[in-house]
Amino acid sequence: MVMVMVIVMVMGMVMPTLLQQKGCIYLPCIICIFFFLPKTFKFFKDFLFEKNVYVHVTRLMNKVAVVTGGARGIGGATAKLMAENGAHVVIADILDDLGTSLANSINGRFVHCDVSIESDVEAAVQLAITWKGRLDIMYNNAGIGGKL
Repeated sequence: MVMVMVIVMVMGMVMPTLLQQKGCIYLPCIICIFFFLPKTFKFFKDFLFEKNVYVHVTRLMNKVAVVTGGARGIGGATAKLMAENGAHVVIADILDDLGTSLANSINGRFVHCDVSIESDVEAAVQLAITWKGRLDIMYNNAGIGGKL
């Protein structure tokens, strides 16, 4: 496929200049459009879309993460993505049922955590350290409602 792209580039740059003197400039363009370009586009289309190419990132392999507000929404999606990429995830949230079910589905841990209470955040960090011996990532997603 690389060879086809090189041929297309050569024909696009060199051939028109050579053939322009003889009045045949349209021939290489027609050849490129109807022969080479569809094959190049098909290669990219097959590679990107039809083959469902998805490469897992291994930067998170065996990392330990705490995701506050991780029971649903952006925090839940982040927890899932971290787990898919090899991280061990502790979900810290006030939504116990949702957090527990998500943690079970990603082989993680859940801890009830209200981020406005410092001891709850300490307990979440302590759970990660007790479970895996360290904490690599702290993803602070939870918000606090009401007046500040």
